[in-house]
Amino acid sequence: EKLEGFLATREYLAARYDELLSEVDGVQPVDRGPAGLSWRHALHLYQVVVAGPAPRRDTIVAQVQQEGVGAGVHYIGLNHHPAYRSDEPFAVSDWASEALITLPLHVGLDDGDLGRVVRTLETALAATRE
Repeated sequence: EKLEGFLATREYLAARYDELLSEVDGVQPVDRGPAGLSWRHALHLYQVVVAGPAPRRDTIVAQVQQEGVGAGVHYIGLNHHPAYRSDEPFAVSDWASEALITLPLHVGLDDGDLGRVVRTLETALAATRE
């Protein structure tokens, strides 16, 4: 019975992130595609693409986490996991393993929280450009 409210809140927050991040150079929200009658994104994660190789992404994540923002990396390509490590390239998987950052997204956030996350991310992005 709470699902619709949770989904609506997450949709609002994701749309706000989209707006706030449209002003930030070097980061782009992952395209979620249009919602339709037959499907709706659950928005269990909010991910952004960061330009540059994995070391830059990892530095940005570490800097954002140091400021108390729960950013992270959720998807690592199968060929990068220790049990399945392989030198065989998987283009999309390798790209995702180097470029994606997950930002906090839960129903307890508000506009102020989103602003803080985006400002913290923006500062970390700027620091890695220098």
